[in-house]
Amino acid sequence: MRLSASLVLFGASGVSCVPIWPGSLGNRIDATKSGAGKGYNRDNMPRNFLVLSLLLAAGAAGQDKPAPKRGEVDFELTSLGRNPSGSTITAAVKVTNKSTSNVVYLLLTSPPSAVDSDGGTFSNAQVTGVAYCSRISKDSAWFVPLETYTEIGPEQSAVFTVVLKAAPSNSKGEKITLSGQFAYRVIKEANRDTDASLPLPQKLKTVRFGSMTFNGPPEAHGYAVTKITYAEI
Repeated sequence: MRLSASLVLFGASGVSCVPIWPGSLGNRIDATKSGAGKGYNRDNMPRNFLVLSLLLAAGAAGQDKPAPKRGEVDFELTSLGRNPSGSTITAAVKVTNKSTSNVVYLLLTSPPSAVDSDGGTFSNAQVTGVAYCSRISKDSAWFVPLETYTEIGPEQSAVFTVVLKAAPSNSKGEKITLSGQFAYRVIKEANRDTDASLPLPQKLKTVRFGSMTFNGPPEAHGYAVTKITYAEI
């Protein structure tokens, strides 16, 4: 009787099985002799284990894949002010595409809003400097419109402003929290000229969503930056 086993190797191309005979491992079993393992050959052990180790290492090396390069978009609150009566908040946000090879298309998808530490709320946003969709039409075929986005090239920035009105009454809380939602698409810079002709369903597959949130007192300096990251194309 001759026994056999299989060594399963995991490589880049899938799973493969390599038959292993006991003799190849230096463990010969002679059924004609009494006593299991009388034909055991210790001399072959180091060499055969070395072969197995190399096979397993080769399979493991095939599984290693480099991590995808990450792109980044930064939203920096460059200014935040409130008028003396506490009726209006004005904010400026700088959006920077940190990628060196990708173009980002950005669209604000909901009205930015703010609250202060006294419970005051600010809404009725007026947005300038960036594509903005305050609401989605019932007749729209898509959850977000795909025709109008602000284009931000590699290592480029865009600045937009937001004006918010206090509702229902003025407020002067010491700290303000400003937030907003947005949609964005990322394409290779080399495909910039052909992107406009792509069918809308194909564009829809590449839409991603994010949010920005800032906290701080009016007229402060050094506001925190909201960052989003993505796998570069």
